[in-house]
Amino acid sequence: MFAFARAVSHFAQNLASNFVQHSRLTFPLPHDIINSTNEREEMQMLNYEDIKKAQDYIVEQWGEDGEKVVTACYYSRKDVMSNKDFLDNCVACGGDWGAMLLTGIKRLFPQVWDAIPNEMGMYAFIVLLNVLILCGVDTSENN
Repeated sequence: MFAFARAVSHFAQNLASNFVQHSRLTFPLPHDIINSTNEREEMQMLNYEDIKKAQDYIVEQWGEDGEKVVTACYYSRKDVMSNKDFLDNCVACGGDWGAMLLTGIKRLFPQVWDAIPNEMGMYAFIVLLNVLILCGVDTSENN
């Protein structure tokens, strides 16, 4: 009888241990959520290197016009804005994603809009994403 009770106890402990392990994957504890949120925010936080890369890429693609855009971004930068909040200010343009981003830039950052060259080149969409980074839009957001 004692062996049976010990076997049941051992089975129950394994079952409980497995449940806790699986439930933590499905339903993380509050401290796990806080830690993962902080790690996520750290990954998305822009640092000097990210800003420098964005500036360099814009100037590389657009030359002197790119320098004007970088300067305009600096003076028109607002608080950090989520990607969703930025896209809420954009107008869909029949599948032209670059044009859609431009509508949001025109509405929220008119100085930057004025500095953007008419001829943006073949990498326009990527350059516009870098412009948004300099304007304070969190383009790394998944939602």
